[in-house]
Amino acid sequence: MHNKLLIGAVGLGLVATVGAGTAVYAAKDKTVTIVVDGRTRTVHTMAGTVAGVLAGQAIHPSARDVVAPALSAPVTDGSRIAVQHARQLVIDVDGKRKRYWVTANNVRDALDQLGLRFGGAKLSVSRSTDIGRSGLEFDVTTVKHVVVRHDHKRQKVATTARTVRGALAAAHVRLDQDDRLNTKPTAKLRNGMVVTVVRVDVRRATVTTPIDYHVLHRADLTMLEGTETIEQHGAEGKRATVYRLVFHDGKLVSRTKVGSKVVRAPVDEVIRYGAKEPPPPEPKKKPTPKKPAPNKKPAPGTMPG
Repeated sequence: MHNKLLIGAVGLGLVATVGAGTAVYAAKDKTVTIVVDGRTRTVHTMAGTVAGVLAGQAIHPSARDVVAPALSAPVTDGSRIAVQHARQLVIDVDGKRKRYWVTANNVRDALDQLGLRFGGAKLSVSRSTDIGRSGLEFDVTTVKHVVVRHDHKRQKVATTARTVRGALAAAHVRLDQDDRLNTKPTAKLRNGMVVTVVRVDVRRATVTTPIDYHVLHRADLTMLEGTETIEQHGAEGKRATVYRLVFHDGKLVSRTKVGSKVVRAPVDEVIRYGAKEPPPPEPKKKPTPKKPAPNKKPAPGTMPG
C-alpha cells in the first residue's frame, strides 16, 4: 500500500512538472512573419529578439542591409520583421561609371532611391528590370542638346546618341568620303557641343590655251633681194591642261595642275625672202649732141634776124 501511494505521488509530480514545462514553452513560442526582399514566410520561434529570429532562419544581414525593426528589438507573438538586402548597381552615364548600393528590387525603384531621374534618357535595360542579389550593371545615355552646322544652316538637335556620328544621324546629315568635320565621328557627344560639317567638293576642270606658232624666214636664191612671199601660213596650236579643284562649302580653296597635253600642234609660218642679187644696171648712154642748124640765107627782101 505504501509503495502504491509513493508511485502515485511520483506520478502526480511528473504530471505537474510536464504541465508546467508545457505552459512555459507555450508562453515562449511565438509566430513571427519574416519578409525578405518582398517574399513572406511565417516561422515559429522562441527567440526574444529580431537578431535571434533571423539567426534561427540562417539570415545574416550585412551592414548595408536594411532590417526593420532593429536587430536588437524584442519580438512578440505576431511580430513582423522586414529584411531588404543591399544590391550593388554599376551605372555608366555617358561613359562615366559609378557604383551604388541600393535595397530596391528593380531599376525604377533603385533610381528613385538614389534620386536619379534621367528624364528622357535611354537606358540599356528596362526600368522594370529586377535587380538580383548579385547586383546589376547598365548604361544610361542622357539627352544632349547640340548644334549641327551644315549646308549653310544651323540645326539644333536633341539626341541620346553617344557619339558625333549618332548626332549627325539624328540630324539626317550624311557625309561622303571627302566631307570634313571639326571633330572625329567617334568623339563622345557633349551637351552644348557644336558639330561643323564642311562639304568638300572635288572636281576636275580642263582649260584650253593656245600655243603660238613660229615664223621662219628662208632665203630663196630664185627671188630678188628685197622681195618676199609667204610660203606657208602659220596656225596656233592648242594645249589642254587638267586641274584638280577643291571647293569647301562652294568656295574654291585650291587649284592643282594634274596633267597637260597638246591636242593640236602649231603650224609654223614660212616666209621666203629674195637672196638673189639684182643684175648690174645697164650703162647709161651718152646723149647725142645736137647738131647746130645750118645757117640759111635770108630770102631776098628780108631782114636778117
